[in-house]
Amino acid sequence: DYKGLRGEAVATLRRMRDLNGRPGVDIERWQSSEPEADLGIAPIFARALLPTTCTMCLLAFFLNFSYYGSMYALPSVLPGLMVGASMLASLLFATVVEIVGLGFAVSLCRRVTRKAA
Repeated sequence: DYKGLRGEAVATLRRMRDLNGRPGVDIERWQSSEPEADLGIAPIFARALLPTTCTMCLLAFFLNFSYYGSMYALPSVLPGLMVGASMLASLLFATVVEIVGLGFAVSLCRRVTRKAA
């Protein structure tokens, strides 16, 4: 009875079983594989996940560095590249491009599934 939520979990599993049309699936006999004690962030630094953790940290660092660095430097760089554009126009241009890119990303995420065929 993990934190007193077993009844709620069984009710959810019962509903999922019924929605999937699988009345023969046993939902009463199961055990949580979740540890009783909270281990904090220690598991992501275990030997098995350490390369993945380091890779994700480096990716987050470089993506943030490049994104926020370009947002900081773009207003002073773009006027030299765009003939007759002021810093304000450069910022507005960057904002419009970012919003269009985010809209494209959202629409792509809604169309592309992560499930295997």
